[in-house]
Amino acid sequence: KQMEQTNKLNWIKKVTPLLYSLSLAGICLYIALRCRSWANLLLPWETGFVFFPLAAVYYLSNQLLCKKYLVAENRALTYWVSVATFVVIYLSMSILCADLLQWLLHFFLTDAARQTLFILCGFACLAFTLFFACYGYYKTTKIVTVQYPLASEKLARPLRIVQLSDLHIGFFVGKQHIRKTVEAVNRLQPDMVVISGDMINAANTLECPEIEAVERLLAQLHSVKGTYAVVGNHDPEVSDPDFQDFLKASDIHLLNDSVFADNDLQLVGRTTCTKPHLPLSALMQNLDSQRLTVVLDHDPIGIPQAVEAHADLVLCGHTHRGQVFPLAWFVRFLYSKQQLWGISRSGDTTSIVSAGTGFFTMPMRIGSDCEVVCIDIRPSANEQL
Repeated sequence: KQMEQTNKLNWIKKVTPLLYSLSLAGICLYIALRCRSWANLLLPWETGFVFFPLAAVYYLSNQLLCKKYLVAENRALTYWVSVATFVVIYLSMSILCADLLQWLLHFFLTDAARQTLFILCGFACLAFTLFFACYGYYKTTKIVTVQYPLASEKLARPLRIVQLSDLHIGFFVGKQHIRKTVEAVNRLQPDMVVISGDMINAANTLECPEIEAVERLLAQLHSVKGTYAVVGNHDPEVSDPDFQDFLKASDIHLLNDSVFADNDLQLVGRTTCTKPHLPLSALMQNLDSQRLTVVLDHDPIGIPQAVEAHADLVLCGHTHRGQVFPLAWFVRFLYSKQQLWGISRSGDTTSIVSAGTGFFTMPMRIGSDCEVVCIDIRPSANEQL
């Protein structure tokens, strides 16, 4: 099943750029035509010279940056493309709904009424897009705590693990968001903090102009055992000197296909499947099966391997729970329900997939939250995890 899913993901990665490019071109043209029609009814001059070039500039800049996760060295260009992408998604949805409404009412209205409805629909589409842009941005400013109570016969005392994921430190996620994250974690007083990948946004720590302040804040994460992390697909290579400096200054212990063990647990840190990595079976072959085994993996596509290896708990991120509706539909097509978000159980293994603590590509969240995951595991002689 995992091979089939991997093949499906590889096929989608090959086809997606072409489909994305063609779809975006069509959507940009569609929006430009509709905006021109609305504006021409309200203004005494032709407005096509405004909307068509604007759509073309957005399309070209988007295509220029799409291979770099919509991140450019120019901060203004990055914000323009990311915010415009959100506007394009929601404006196209609202215009499509407006066109369907007008088509349904076409035969029941006079010409004057149809023109009035057409203009009102234009204002409604703009209001709809503006509302969700503000709401989506507001959602990124709030961090929620998701708690999962568990039990294990392998523990001698209670254990609290706090999971962060997909911080995407960069242009959009800086010291303000990290400060809220650190405060949320420290309020929970965890025994251990783990970060399941994608600490950095686009494989470049220097993308964040506030990186030194971010490092100082992350170093203030308080836990008994410390902070441990694995790399995600957006993180720099492990050998990157700037990335190593970031980890050291942030007091984060990187588990690069390695294991941390103490009296309470064995924490297996898997390097993400998009980078050279070892099979999970090789990492777990010498572990003590009588002790609590937690696998920290970025991509939930690795959950089946953790189930086969009889891990007690596997913690993942990567999906962002879709981050922005309707893009969540596409993510649900790629991943199973178990791998999308939340807690599930398969065999002896409990898996938790975080929606992410930061955000990616655009400073918006709709249908998902920036979350800190708190896992309370209590000892139990009669219960498995």
